[in-house]
Amino acid sequence: MFTQDQIEQATEQLNAFVEEQVEYTETHSDSLNDLFACFIDGMDSVDAENRLREFCKENEIDIAGVEIDTLLNELLEVSTPSQEHIFSFDRAKFHIMSHHWQEHEICLDWIECKIGAELFAAIPEQDVDAFLDGNRTRAHVTSDGVASLSVTIEQIHAAIAQEKE
Repeated sequence: MFTQDQIEQATEQLNAFVEEQVEYTETHSDSLNDLFACFIDGMDSVDAENRLREFCKENEIDIAGVEIDTLLNELLEVSTPSQEHIFSFDRAKFHIMSHHWQEHEICLDWIECKIGAELFAAIPEQDVDAFLDGNRTRAHVTSDGVASLSVTIEQIHAAIAQEKE
């Protein structure tokens, strides 16, 4: 049916595809912007305001006389999405919101067509760097990645100065 080399090449193609999908989702600016565009609408602003107050207190940033909700809105305008890791979160920034990926579900239809259905079916599951569902239509990959929408202390100071003008 298929040679061992053909199966190994198909396995490498599948693993590379899965890795590319995870990398794109977690690091590409288009993907991160799409993620946060959805989250901002449903953001718990009271929680974000309380965390901002606490962050400013911990970093000795004077927010007296500043409307915290207005400041938060200003910070949203200058914030940038970035990729963090659950065990190395950047504490020098205020994270307006973050999302722990936990797991990625990747549709495999495209790569199955590229490899060919019969050869795709011959790939041993134990050689795949993801969990395949029973129909082999989806791959599931766990992740410690965290997408973060954050601002620097300098950006907070600048927004406060602008607010006080």
